[in-house]
Amino acid sequence: MNQLDWRKEIVLITGGSTGIGELVARKLAKNSVKVVVLDLAPPKNPFPANVYFYKADITSPDALHQVAEAIRADVGSPTVLFNNAGVASKRPILDEKVESVRRTFDVNCVALFILTKEFLPSMIKENHGHILTMASMASYAMLASNVDYSCSKAAALTFHEGLTQELKHRYNAKHVRTSVVSPT
Repeated sequence: MNQLDWRKEIVLITGGSTGIGELVARKLAKNSVKVVVLDLAPPKNPFPANVYFYKADITSPDALHQVAEAIRADVGSPTVLFNNAGVASKRPILDEKVESVRRTFDVNCVALFILTKEFLPSMIKENHGHILTMASMASYAMLASNVDYSCSKAAALTFHEGLTQELKHRYNAKHVRTSVVSPT
């Protein structure tokens, strides 16, 4: 098995200014890993020097491409992509606005396609990398007032499964790995 040498990796984390993403970014940074954080807002407390923050709308392919070019020029090509960003409205179906449902799917699912299309080609070319997808236990168990979120996270889980199959059967990228995390 081809192990990652974390001192040589560049880890990109979406939604890395708060919550799980911020905790992971700070933990990796403490272990001398180079980290890139994409988020709409910077963290409340500054990141250490080996964490690079880029403001980015991950739902816009054009905006993301511009930021990706800057990351490649400033830091290098990410070798680990942590698709962590997520949103939830927590409204019942009849109170939910269509725009809010679209935003939930854009961030929680469509952005996975945009980010992967942007950063996976270099991983395939080098036959080295890892894509981690943040799903949720809501992918498996539906709760009232959480239907749009649960549906979007079920789609994220399916995205992960499909990506895993394509890496194996279409791209023959045996050393580009995938993982999915489903926190409660």
